[in-house]
Amino acid sequence: LLELPEPERIPSPTETPSPTETPSPTETPSPTENQKFGSTEHEIAFSVPEGWSLQYPDKTQENSPDIVALGPKVGVMPPVISFTIQQTNQRTLDDLISEKAGTLKQAIESGNLKVTSQKKTTVNDNQAYETNAEGYFSANGEKFNVKFKEIMIYNSEKFYTIAYSNGLGNFNSQLQKFEETVDSFEILSKDTFMDESSTDTTEPVEEGGGCLIATATYGSELSPQVQQLRELRDNKLLQTESGISFMNTFNDFYYSFSPYIADYERENPVFREAVKITITPMISSLSILNYVDMDSEYEVLGYGISLILLNVGMYFVAPAIIIYKIRK
Repeated sequence: LLELPEPERIPSPTETPSPTETPSPTETPSPTENQKFGSTEHEIAFSVPEGWSLQYPDKTQENSPDIVALGPKVGVMPPVISFTIQQTNQRTLDDLISEKAGTLKQAIESGNLKVTSQKKTTVNDNQAYETNAEGYFSANGEKFNVKFKEIMIYNSEKFYTIAYSNGLGNFNSQLQKFEETVDSFEILSKDTFMDESSTDTTEPVEEGGGCLIATATYGSELSPQVQQLRELRDNKLLQTESGISFMNTFNDFYYSFSPYIADYERENPVFREAVKITITPMISSLSILNYVDMDSEYEVLGYGISLILLNVGMYFVAPAIIIYKIRK
């Protein structure tokens, strides 16, 4: 027998259950630790799951990935998150969607690819297009059943494609990490980076501004609820005219002060905890929307106005009554 050393291992913050183990349905997956990176070349920032390695493949053709995050292999293949940055060349999002359909057509007709869903959405207030698919591919004489999720984020000058692929049986186990990476994705200017003169392609960046709610709840028991609210916003609220109008007005108001509060939360953990406690009733009340149907303009308006009044009552009317009673 050959005496071989221990194999190289990539550390991962979470343990993967053995094939004989099944996680309890009541257990909530613990939040993953992410590493924040920024690319001075492409002027973007994003987070990568801890234990994943970043690679920079040669750009052999226009749609080749610029950056690839490779996860620890579990099953037939390692999970992959890729970033592809391309110029729009004055094309609209609809133009790019049509081109995408043409690119996928041959693979679909050959039976190697099956598109399960496609829809327009938003990512950090940018227009986006989501594609979910399954495919059968061969490599080195082996066949792989692979599942994909791709988010194409549109900007006037560039569009950014973030794609996740994994074996069909292990796809859902890393899906949350991919969604956290997408949520963390930012389009930055060069003066945002800490050291513009660095020769490294990718370097850590100082997080600044952003959403005060996401900052306050990051890594806490409220994170899954915030993620559900994001999905509700994308899948329900933004599918109606009144929902889009409300979100545009809300974002203009909310982001006029949110980045400053988020920065102070990062500097002061006590203040961050106070903000988390303060917003917990609001997040709990908004979670009611996960259990109701919002398929029409009237339902969106009805439930939306009801929740606004409920929060006004909790945050303003009730404290005023209590103060009045105490003073009396």
